[in-house]
Amino acid sequence: MAVVLREYNTIEELYENLTATCGIDFNDSIGNFSGYPIQQSIPSCARESLCGGTGVTYNNQTGEIAIGQNVATTSDVTFNTVCINGSLLSDDITASTVTVCGDLTVTGTTTTVNSSTLEIKDVNITLAKGATTPTQANGGGIYLEGANTCFYYNSIADTWNLDKNLCANLLGQVTDISNHNTDDLAEGVVNLYYTTTRANTDFDTRLGTKTTDDLTEGTINLYYTTTRANTDFDTRFATKTTDDLTEGPNNLYYTDTRADARISNALSGDITVGGNLTVQGTTTTVDSNVVNIGDSIITLNADEIGAPTQDAGIEIQRGTECNVFIKFNETSDIWQYTNDGTTFTNFGTASIFTGNTDGVNEGSTNLYYTDARVDARLQSSSLNTLCDVNLSGLANGCFLAYNSLTCNFEPANPSSNVCININDIYCLSSETFATPETFTADGLTDCFLITQCVDQNSTLVYVNTIWQRPGTDYNIYNNDLCMTTMPDNGDVIYLRYLNRVEVADGSITLNHLAASTYIPVDLFTGDGNTTDFTLSLDPGSTNHLQVVVGGLMQRPGTHFNLVTVNNNPTLRFTAPPANTVEIEAYLIRIATSTNRQYTSSQYVGNGVLTDFVIENGHTVNDVLVFLNGSLIPPNEYTISGTTLQFGDAPLNLQEIDIRYLPI
Repeated sequence: MAVVLREYNTIEELYENLTATCGIDFNDSIGNFSGYPIQQSIPSCARESLCGGTGVTYNNQTGEIAIGQNVATTSDVTFNTVCINGSLLSDDITASTVTVCGDLTVTGTTTTVNSSTLEIKDVNITLAKGATTPTQANGGGIYLEGANTCFYYNSIADTWNLDKNLCANLLGQVTDISNHNTDDLAEGVVNLYYTTTRANTDFDTRLGTKTTDDLTEGTINLYYTTTRANTDFDTRFATKTTDDLTEGPNNLYYTDTRADARISNALSGDITVGGNLTVQGTTTTVDSNVVNIGDSIITLNADEIGAPTQDAGIEIQRGTECNVFIKFNETSDIWQYTNDGTTFTNFGTASIFTGNTDGVNEGSTNLYYTDARVDARLQSSSLNTLCDVNLSGLANGCFLAYNSLTCNFEPANPSSNVCININDIYCLSSETFATPETFTADGLTDCFLITQCVDQNSTLVYVNTIWQRPGTDYNIYNNDLCMTTMPDNGDVIYLRYLNRVEVADGSITLNHLAASTYIPVDLFTGDGNTTDFTLSLDPGSTNHLQVVVGGLMQRPGTHFNLVTVNNNPTLRFTAPPANTVEIEAYLIRIATSTNRQYTSSQYVGNGVLTDFVIENGHTVNDVLVFLNGSLIPPNEYTISGTTLQFGDAPLNLQEIDIRYLPI
């Protein structure tokens, strides 16, 4: 057995301490060299005892041992493959750094690394190497000793699990953070946490850009509409009374006190009732000395609605004398009166009044008629006492003739005409024409005072431009134009005189003008089919006819013509007048000695033109102008020379008929 004298750290140290009596031995179990006594000389013995091996060379001449690389404590030592059987402790490796140039395979069951820092260049660490199913890898992971926590795989849920909270910046999808809240997450710079201040500020900012138009109407808080407001107001208003409305300073509520005070103040002076006055009390007392009533009829017993039973009448208070009455006795069904307040006498009794003048005594002023009185009156009177007789200038041989200008009977001499001028009675001078007259009805008057005293057949009368028929629609009495039907308020009545009458020589007799001097009128009735109507006389020309159909003037040559049928003068219409319509044909005859004719002009308006050419020498008083058959008054046009000018241009396509009276 070798005796270990001392342990040395290096071969050089061993050599220096060897003695002649010592030998060396290498204990491969603990990796140390030991010395032992020998009998040979130390140098030779030592050189002869050492030899080289795999990877180690030995020079026995110099005693140098080499392993092919520097193995100083500061050198990096490289081995191809190191196979360690048993334990490799840090005490067994004195180098500060160990580099494994090839693969490191640990086949033991436990690998312990006591390093304070472990660095692995590979980006993946494979655990459960050799496992072929999730079950075999179940529980695999990383365990942290001391904290007693692990990060492991659960094959049943097929999930990675941590048994401690994880603090990290996560990317991707997180399936469950139920064990965390926003208190564990610091606020960033973009996605800020909610605060009341931030919410209010953002809400106010956004709200400032919005209106109710941006908000859809809900089912409870509805938007305002006039219809909803009116409906709600009507509904609410129907449940209210004046008790729900506070009295204002101007429109005060009614109270008996206020009413009594108002009435008391009003009764102290004059009272004017603008509306109806209804008194519902049982007694109405009027202390006035004068009572004026505008109504022409006073109704008594006005509340009687059934069979009458109460007498009604008028009682007169006579102070100390008995009151007197006039009443209607409902029992006797007769009017009665009393002069003493007790005895009533029936009106119409034989002793007082029988219902006619036989029962009324004659007074001293209004005397009854008797033949004797009339005869006596006539015997004591003369023609001069009549209101329409003028005897001024009466001479022997004269007779009384009616003067239409004065509407009086005046003296006339049949032989010399020295009493009055016959022409002044029957014919106006060629320079004189009666001015047309216009009246505006008030709805109350049907007679109008005219300036000329003429025969109604010598006039043309229009109501609102509609021609009226003499004797049917109107009559003329002296100077009164009287309409058969009351004109409405505002109706315009236009009167035109046909005062140009030529009297032929020898036509005036002592009795009357000859019948041939009158203007005859033929009357017909349309049947809707007939166009020809036979005239009583031949006017000689279409322009000598004035035809009216249903009150509307017709245009000669356009609406009618004068033709001869079977040697008879015939009025022929261009279209048959309607059934039952009235047709009037005025045959205006002209004396052959004067050779005067009625002429006319026709035009069609265009809505612009106001001036139209007419015959020379006329004025507005001897021209009749019709627009679409309606006569217009002279104040709506003027005449200058040969130009007739309308105040307003006739309408487009409006027919213009201008009829000239002889001058």
